[in-house]
Amino acid sequence: MRWKVKYLFGLGTCLWAVSFVPDAARGAIIMGTAFTYQGQLKNDGVPLNGAADFRFTLWNDAVGGVPIGVSQFRNNHAVTAGLFAVELDFGQSAFDGSSRWLEIAVRVPPGAGDYTPINPRQPMSPTPYALFALSAASLQLPFAGSANSPSNAVDVTNAGIGKAAAFATTSGSNHVATVEGLQGGLGQCGHFHISNPANTEEAMAASSVGSGAAVLGFATGSGPAGEFQITSASNASNALIASTSGTGRVASFTSNNTASNSPTVYAEQKGLGRGGHFRIT
Repeated sequence: MRWKVKYLFGLGTCLWAVSFVPDAARGAIIMGTAFTYQGQLKNDGVPLNGAADFRFTLWNDAVGGVPIGVSQFRNNHAVTAGLFAVELDFGQSAFDGSSRWLEIAVRVPPGAGDYTPINPRQPMSPTPYALFALSAASLQLPFAGSANSPSNAVDVTNAGIGKAAAFATTSGSNHVATVEGLQGGLGQCGHFHISNPANTEEAMAASSVGSGAAVLGFATGSGPAGEFQITSASNASNALIASTSGTGRVASFTSNNTASNSPTVYAEQKGLGRGGHFRIT
Protein backbone atom coordinates (compact mmCIF):
# COMPACT_ATOMS: atom_id res chain seq x y z
CA MET A 1 0.00 0.00 0.00
CA ARG A 2 1.51 3.28 -1.10
CA TRP A 3 -0.17 6.52 -0.11
CA LYS A 4 0.50 9.75 -1.94
CA VAL A 5 -0.82 13.30 -1.52
CA LYS A 6 -1.20 15.53 -4.56
CA TYR A 7 -1.01 19.21 -3.76
CA LEU A 8 -3.83 21.28 -5.17
CA PHE A 9 -3.16 24.83 -4.03
CA GLY A 10 -0.20 26.87 -2.95
CA LEU A 11 3.05 28.42 -4.12
CA GLY A 12 5.42 26.31 -6.17
CA THR A 13 4.95 22.64 -5.30
CA CYS A 14 3.53 23.29 -1.85
CA LEU A 15 -0.20 23.24 -1.18
CA TRP A 16 -0.06 25.53 1.83
CA ALA A 17 -2.41 28.49 1.68
CA VAL A 18 -3.28 31.01 4.35
CA SER A 19 -7.07 31.21 4.58
CA PHE A 20 -8.45 34.56 5.71
CA VAL A 21 -12.00 34.02 4.40
CA PRO A 22 -13.13 31.26 6.83
CA ASP A 23 -12.28 33.38 9.87
CA ALA A 24 -14.22 36.34 8.48
CA ALA A 25 -17.17 34.13 7.64
CA ARG A 26 -17.37 33.04 11.27
CA GLY A 27 -17.52 36.67 12.34
CA ALA A 28 -13.99 36.73 13.71
CA ILE A 29 -12.49 40.16 14.18
CA ILE A 30 -8.84 39.27 14.45
CA MET A 31 -6.97 37.22 11.91
CA GLY A 32 -6.13 33.90 13.53
CA THR A 33 -3.11 31.64 13.01
CA ALA A 34 -5.12 28.89 11.30
CA PHE A 35 -4.63 28.08 7.63
CA THR A 36 -6.23 25.66 5.19
CA TYR A 37 -4.50 22.61 3.72
CA GLN A 38 -6.08 21.13 0.60
CA GLY A 39 -4.93 18.09 -1.30
CA GLN A 40 -5.76 14.84 -3.03
CA LEU A 41 -5.04 11.50 -1.38
CA LYS A 42 -4.28 8.49 -3.58
CA ASN A 43 -3.37 4.88 -2.86
CA ASP A 44 -1.26 3.33 -5.63
CA GLY A 45 -2.60 5.99 -7.99
CA VAL A 46 -6.27 5.44 -7.09
CA PRO A 47 -8.07 8.37 -5.37
CA LEU A 48 -9.59 7.48 -2.03
CA ASN A 49 -13.34 7.68 -1.53
CA GLY A 50 -14.52 7.44 2.04
CA ALA A 51 -12.80 8.60 5.20
CA ALA A 52 -9.32 8.63 6.70
CA ASP A 53 -7.52 9.62 9.86
CA PHE A 54 -4.92 12.35 9.27
CA ARG A 55 -2.00 13.40 11.44
CA PHE A 56 -0.16 16.63 10.62
CA THR A 57 3.16 17.38 12.31
CA LEU A 58 5.35 20.43 11.79
CA TRP A 59 9.14 19.90 11.81
CA ASN A 60 12.24 22.09 11.69
CA ASP A 61 14.02 19.79 9.22
CA ALA A 62 13.19 17.77 6.10
CA VAL A 63 14.53 14.59 7.76
CA GLY A 64 14.80 14.03 11.50
CA GLY A 65 14.84 17.26 13.41
CA VAL A 66 12.52 18.43 16.17
CA PRO A 67 8.70 18.68 15.97
CA ILE A 68 7.29 22.19 16.28
CA GLY A 69 4.14 22.65 18.32
CA VAL A 70 1.54 19.93 18.80
CA SER A 71 0.53 17.45 16.11
CA GLN A 72 -2.87 18.12 14.56
CA PHE A 73 -5.25 15.16 14.22
CA ARG A 74 -8.26 15.08 11.92
CA ASN A 75 -9.98 11.77 12.54
CA ASN A 76 -12.60 10.15 10.32
CA HIS A 77 -12.21 13.01 7.87
CA ALA A 78 -14.22 12.81 4.67
CA VAL A 79 -12.34 12.26 1.42
CA THR A 80 -14.18 12.47 -1.93
CA ALA A 81 -12.42 11.43 -5.13
CA GLY A 82 -9.25 11.78 -3.08
CA LEU A 83 -10.00 15.44 -2.31
CA PHE A 84 -9.85 16.72 1.24
CA ALA A 85 -9.40 20.02 3.05
CA VAL A 86 -8.49 20.60 6.68
CA GLU A 87 -7.83 23.65 8.80
CA LEU A 88 -4.59 23.52 10.79
CA ASP A 89 -3.34 25.75 13.56
CA PHE A 90 0.13 25.27 15.05
CA GLY A 91 0.03 28.62 16.82
CA GLN A 92 1.86 31.84 16.09
CA SER A 93 5.04 30.76 17.90
CA ALA A 94 5.55 27.98 15.32
CA PHE A 95 6.33 30.58 12.66
CA ASP A 96 9.43 32.52 13.68
CA GLY A 97 10.90 32.91 10.20
CA SER A 98 12.85 29.62 10.27
CA SER A 99 12.38 26.86 7.71
CA ARG A 100 9.52 24.45 8.39
CA TRP A 101 8.38 21.12 6.91
CA LEU A 102 5.01 19.44 7.22
CA GLU A 103 4.74 15.69 7.73
CA ILE A 104 1.42 14.06 6.82
CA ALA A 105 0.47 10.60 8.06
CA VAL A 106 -2.74 8.75 7.19
CA ARG A 107 -4.65 5.81 8.62
CA VAL A 108 -7.18 3.91 6.52
CA PRO A 109 -9.63 2.65 7.59
CA PRO A 110 -10.12 5.21 10.37
CA GLY A 111 -9.36 4.00 13.88
CA ALA A 112 -7.60 0.83 12.76
CA GLY A 113 -3.87 0.18 12.76
CA ASP A 114 -0.95 2.58 12.70
CA TYR A 115 -0.47 5.85 10.85
CA THR A 116 1.51 5.68 7.61
CA PRO A 117 3.77 8.71 7.09
CA ILE A 118 3.73 10.11 3.56
CA ASN A 119 7.29 10.90 2.47
CA PRO A 120 8.91 13.24 1.84
CA ARG A 121 7.89 15.97 4.25
CA GLN A 122 6.59 19.04 2.51
CA PRO A 123 8.53 22.31 2.81
CA MET A 124 6.56 25.35 3.90
CA SER A 125 5.97 27.87 1.15
CA PRO A 126 6.30 31.59 1.93
CA THR A 127 2.50 32.00 2.03
CA PRO A 128 1.85 30.75 5.58
CA TYR A 129 4.60 33.00 6.85
CA ALA A 130 2.16 35.88 6.43
CA LEU A 131 1.16 34.70 9.92
CA PHE A 132 4.60 35.73 11.10
CA ALA A 133 3.64 39.33 10.39
CA LEU A 134 1.54 39.10 13.56
CA SER A 135 4.74 38.90 15.57
CA ALA A 136 6.25 42.07 16.96
CA ALA A 137 9.66 40.78 15.91
CA SER A 138 8.69 41.30 12.26
CA LEU A 139 7.26 44.80 12.68
CA GLN A 140 9.63 47.40 11.28
CA LEU A 141 9.36 50.89 12.77
CA PRO A 142 8.39 53.51 11.90
CA PHE A 143 5.27 51.84 10.53
CA ALA A 144 2.38 53.38 8.62
CA GLY A 145 -0.53 51.55 7.08
CA SER A 146 -4.01 52.14 5.73
CA ALA A 147 -7.11 50.06 5.09
CA ASN A 148 -10.47 50.36 3.36
CA SER A 149 -12.52 47.76 5.18
CA PRO A 150 -15.79 47.54 7.13
CA SER A 151 -13.77 45.82 9.88
CA ASN A 152 -11.34 47.46 12.29
CA ALA A 153 -8.02 48.41 10.72
CA VAL A 154 -6.17 47.18 13.82
CA ASP A 155 -7.30 44.84 16.59
CA VAL A 156 -5.14 43.80 19.51
CA THR A 157 -6.22 41.07 21.93
CA ASN A 158 -4.40 39.60 24.89
CA ALA A 159 -5.84 36.50 26.54
CA GLY A 160 -3.24 36.67 29.30
CA ILE A 161 -2.87 38.99 32.26
CA GLY A 162 -0.76 41.63 30.52
CA LYS A 163 -1.82 44.72 28.63
CA ALA A 164 -3.27 44.38 25.16
CA ALA A 165 -1.21 47.38 24.10
CA ALA A 166 1.22 49.82 25.67
CA PHE A 167 2.50 53.08 24.22
CA ALA A 168 5.32 55.13 25.69
CA THR A 169 7.10 58.32 24.68
CA THR A 170 10.51 58.41 26.38
CA SER A 171 11.99 61.59 24.95
CA GLY A 172 12.05 64.36 27.52
CA SER A 173 11.86 67.00 24.78
CA ASN A 174 8.82 65.47 23.09
CA HIS A 175 5.77 67.78 23.05
CA VAL A 176 3.44 65.65 20.93
CA ALA A 177 0.81 63.17 22.04
CA THR A 178 1.86 59.59 22.74
CA VAL A 179 -1.43 58.40 21.25
CA GLU A 180 -3.58 60.41 18.88
CA GLY A 181 -6.95 59.51 17.46
CA LEU A 182 -8.56 61.22 14.49
CA GLN A 183 -12.16 60.59 13.49
CA GLY A 184 -13.22 62.04 10.14
CA GLY A 185 -16.61 60.34 10.13
CA LEU A 186 -19.54 60.27 12.52
CA GLY A 187 -18.28 57.76 15.08
CA GLN A 188 -16.39 58.15 18.32
CA CYS A 189 -12.73 59.05 18.24
CA GLY A 190 -12.07 56.75 21.19
CA HIS A 191 -14.08 54.19 23.10
CA PHE A 192 -13.12 52.33 26.26
CA HIS A 193 -15.36 49.53 27.46
CA ILE A 194 -15.17 46.93 30.25
CA SER A 195 -17.26 43.89 29.35
CA ASN A 196 -16.65 41.89 32.54
CA PRO A 197 -19.29 42.74 35.18
CA ALA A 198 -16.92 41.56 37.92
CA ASN A 199 -14.24 44.07 36.90
CA THR A 200 -14.01 46.90 39.43
CA GLU A 201 -11.25 48.81 37.62
CA GLU A 202 -11.69 51.98 35.60
CA ALA A 203 -12.46 51.74 31.90
CA MET A 204 -9.96 54.56 31.46
CA ALA A 205 -7.42 55.98 33.89
CA ALA A 206 -5.17 58.99 33.36
CA SER A 207 -2.41 60.31 35.60
CA SER A 208 0.20 63.03 35.39
CA VAL A 209 3.34 63.59 37.48
CA GLY A 210 4.01 66.92 35.80
CA SER A 211 2.26 70.27 36.05
CA GLY A 212 -0.12 69.60 33.18
CA ALA A 213 -3.62 68.18 33.31
CA ALA A 214 -4.06 64.43 33.40
CA VAL A 215 -7.09 64.85 31.14
CA LEU A 216 -7.82 67.78 28.86
CA GLY A 217 -10.88 68.11 26.70
CA PHE A 218 -11.58 70.83 24.18
CA ALA A 219 -14.10 71.19 21.39
CA THR A 220 -13.80 73.31 18.26
CA GLY A 221 -17.22 72.35 16.98
CA SER A 222 -20.70 72.61 18.49
CA GLY A 223 -20.43 69.61 20.84
CA PRO A 224 -19.39 69.49 24.49
CA ALA A 225 -15.73 69.21 25.45
CA GLY A 226 -16.63 66.42 27.83
CA GLU A 227 -19.63 64.29 28.70
CA PHE A 228 -20.16 61.70 31.42
CA GLN A 229 -23.27 59.57 31.33
CA ILE A 230 -24.71 56.58 33.17
CA THR A 231 -27.30 54.76 31.08
CA SER A 232 -28.36 52.13 33.62
CA ALA A 233 -31.36 53.15 35.73
CA SER A 234 -30.22 50.83 38.52
CA ASN A 235 -26.73 52.35 38.74
CA ALA A 236 -26.44 54.34 41.96
CA SER A 237 -22.87 55.52 41.34
CA ASN A 238 -21.77 59.02 40.44
CA ALA A 239 -21.35 59.79 36.76
CA LEU A 240 -18.29 61.86 37.67
CA ILE A 241 -16.05 61.84 40.73
CA ALA A 242 -13.35 64.42 41.27
CA SER A 243 -10.98 64.53 44.23
CA THR A 244 -7.63 66.03 45.12
CA SER A 245 -5.07 65.21 47.77
CA GLY A 246 -3.26 68.49 47.22
CA THR A 247 -4.04 72.04 48.22
CA GLY A 248 -5.67 73.10 44.98
CA ARG A 249 -9.30 73.11 43.93
CA VAL A 250 -11.10 69.88 43.20
CA ALA A 251 -12.64 71.51 40.17
CA SER A 252 -12.51 74.87 38.43
CA PHE A 253 -14.92 76.11 35.77
CA THR A 254 -14.37 79.29 33.73
CA SER A 255 -16.31 80.90 30.91
CA ASN A 256 -13.85 82.82 28.73
CA ASN A 257 -16.36 84.20 26.23
CA THR A 258 -17.40 87.67 27.44
CA ALA A 259 -20.46 87.56 25.18
CA SER A 260 -21.77 84.34 26.69
CA ASN A 261 -25.10 84.43 28.50
CA SER A 262 -25.01 80.77 29.50
CA PRO A 263 -24.21 79.59 33.03
CA THR A 264 -20.66 78.48 33.73
CA VAL A 265 -22.00 75.39 35.49
CA TYR A 266 -25.33 73.80 34.64
CA ALA A 267 -26.83 70.82 36.48
CA GLU A 268 -30.14 69.15 35.65
CA GLN A 269 -31.85 66.57 37.85
CA LYS A 270 -34.70 64.59 36.30
CA GLY A 271 -35.17 62.37 39.33
CA LEU A 272 -35.94 63.13 42.97
CA GLY A 273 -32.48 64.15 44.14
CA ARG A 274 -30.71 67.49 44.29
CA GLY A 275 -29.46 69.27 41.21
CA GLY A 276 -26.32 70.10 43.11
CA HIS A 277 -24.81 69.45 46.51
CA PHE A 278 -21.87 71.28 48.06
CA ARG A 279 -20.56 70.28 51.48
CA ILE A 280 -17.58 71.05 53.72
CA THR A 281 -16.79 68.22 56.13
